[in-house]
Amino acid sequence: MSIYGYNPFTNNLDKSGTGGGGMGNVIGPSSSVQDDIATYADNTGKVIQDSGTKVADLLAVANNLSDVADPSTAFDNISPLTTQGDLLVRTSSGNVRLPAGPDNQVLTTDSSMPEGVKWGPQAFVFPFIEVTSTSQAMAINTGYIANNAALVSATLPAVSAVGDLVWIVGKGPGGWQIAQNAGQTIHFGNQDTTTGAGGFLASSGQYDAIQLLCTAANTDWTCTGISQGNISVT
Repeated sequence: MSIYGYNPFTNNLDKSGTGGGGMGNVIGPSSSVQDDIATYADNTGKVIQDSGTKVADLLAVANNLSDVADPSTAFDNISPLTTQGDLLVRTSSGNVRLPAGPDNQVLTTDSSMPEGVKWGPQAFVFPFIEVTSTSQAMAINTGYIANNAALVSATLPAVSAVGDLVWIVGKGPGGWQIAQNAGQTIHFGNQDTTTGAGGFLASSGQYDAIQLLCTAANTDWTCTGISQGNISVT
């Protein structure tokens, strides 16, 4: 007896062997679903059952695998990802879709989550830049180390939001000055600079430092209380 099986990768019936020498009739259910594949119900080789799987189901799998020449298409065929920004992550039982988080959030590890990761607020990072020239346009949420034998003039950001910070620390013997744009004012304790380009703060010692917080968008900056040295207000 020869046994033939369906091969979805070639879309043919393949001969698998000559079979055994057993005798008897093969029996099956009283009814079946058209195009379902029959499988053995026990180990006698004589009882078959409706597997519930259709030839078309196997063809779908074969079609997916046939795209391996194009890795991107092959992955898309089986990927659970559906939306821009989705990530593929692993749970304890399988690969799942992790939707993109809100703008400006970052992915952090969290063993209490099924996926092992979660979206969360970005940790505050405050970079410092060493300035060796005599002028510097300041950027929001950035610190500057003034390092020149001559005066370093650092100009406040022209555009800023409430809560933004700038910081300057002296290093070179020339000291530093924080210059302003039109309409800007710096509040230092009970003193205010002259509004506009004519106003500024200046260090008096080599290692003086100050941190400023934007308290009115684009225009007002206030010392947070982090300062060192005898700062002059003009």
